[in-house]
Amino acid sequence: MIRNYFKVAWRTLLKNRWHSIINIVGLATSISVCVVLFLLYQYESGFDKFRPNYDRIYRVYSQFSGVFEGVNRGVPGPAAAKLKGEFTGIESATAFFNLTSDVKVKDESATPKVFKNQGDVIFTDADYFKTIGGYTWISNNQEAFLSEPFQVILSEAKAKKYFSVEDPLDAIDRVLIYRDSIEVTVSGIVSLPDENTDFIFQDFISLSTATDSRLKNQIDLEGWANTNSSSQLFIKLLPGVEAVQIESQFGPLDELYRASSPDEDWKHKYRLQPLSELHYNANLGIFDSTRWSPASRKTLSIFLLVSVLLIIIAAINFVNLETAKATLRAQDIGIRKTLGSTRISLIFQYMGETALLTLFAILLSLTLADLGARYFDDFFPMGFSVELISWQNLIFLSVLWVLITILASLYPATIISKFKTTDALYGRVSHVLGKTNIRQGLIVFQFCVAQFFIISTLIVGKQIKYMLEKDLGFNTDAIVVLNLP
Repeated sequence: MIRNYFKVAWRTLLKNRWHSIINIVGLATSISVCVVLFLLYQYESGFDKFRPNYDRIYRVYSQFSGVFEGVNRGVPGPAAAKLKGEFTGIESATAFFNLTSDVKVKDESATPKVFKNQGDVIFTDADYFKTIGGYTWISNNQEAFLSEPFQVILSEAKAKKYFSVEDPLDAIDRVLIYRDSIEVTVSGIVSLPDENTDFIFQDFISLSTATDSRLKNQIDLEGWANTNSSSQLFIKLLPGVEAVQIESQFGPLDELYRASSPDEDWKHKYRLQPLSELHYNANLGIFDSTRWSPASRKTLSIFLLVSVLLIIIAAINFVNLETAKATLRAQDIGIRKTLGSTRISLIFQYMGETALLTLFAILLSLTLADLGARYFDDFFPMGFSVELISWQNLIFLSVLWVLITILASLYPATIISKFKTTDALYGRVSHVLGKTNIRQGLIVFQFCVAQFFIISTLIVGKQIKYMLEKDLGFNTDAIVVLNLP
């Protein structure tokens, strides 16, 4: 029976090929935009969720009130040791300091290789990989990593890049020079996770290197008043422990900051930020300087709303086209009823036609989505790509297929199946279509939403044009921005 439905549906689509092409292209355009927005939402919402015990990892940050109102992700260097030694409910804690440095490969050649402005370098302690998690060890000495000063753990990619080796383990015991004079020995190799992450670091230098070198005075990892935003602190809670239980223990640490702060009018408190919020918090920021800003939950919600509206508009457009064409199918319906077709069988027959047409539209939309994403690549965040073949996407497209089939076919199928046999055979079906205002309501809704999108696009376009053409009050030609050493 089902095979017969699709067989007849295929013949009907071929018979009305131009009408079918219009419907397929219209649906495919909306679905392609919906697919891209879904993939973008999936990309932005998936950061760091692969990490073990993701829901128990928090970032400690500083909150100020009084003379200065705001937050800072920087935490004094000694705070990590205090948390480990005196707080209850913490499984592990790690501190690190992020910096940008030129990296020189120490060798006997007259012109050693130098890699400029490596921004994925951190000084960290032995608990980093235990707290953050998600890394795979390639070397076998992970128990001893970063236990001594002047050691560095490299990612697999960085080991190959710095030393031009095929096997990253060949980089073990080689020497790198950071900040012109700080020599460190490669003591381990890790493989970075393939999943989306905001932890972009690939050079992990032992934290004691900073305190035992000339960087000690520059970084200041021992002062309680230092809240440099590059100084970070992450903790992993014990199972069953809530963040509020840890925050209630921050009082003594706040006192240590106030005792060391030169300004008594500043009020300081430590707070916890869940790892799940790291990717979205614009105030505290992320570590990847190549991204314009952290993602916005509000923007992602708007994308989802736009996706839903596009699918609804596409379905409504299909309904209006099919309902308008219903009179042309009247004799076909009359003959089917004369031959014994029931109303239910006619509804399923029509839904089969819609399902087949929607399937073609989805297949076409995959091509349009890929081409569109490539063309508008500059508008998407770095690292985003349209990967259409995955089990999440297959589930999404399957649900979309069923949903569009039901939304787009149920009303026209119900209307067509109501035709009386004699009226259908003689084409007297206009009274059936005229009994309801649903179609008129759908048309009004479709035009309202379409006009909203058009007007919004024009307004945003004018705002962007104004921003690009606004006179800044000075000549920007021949002006260069340089980073001071």
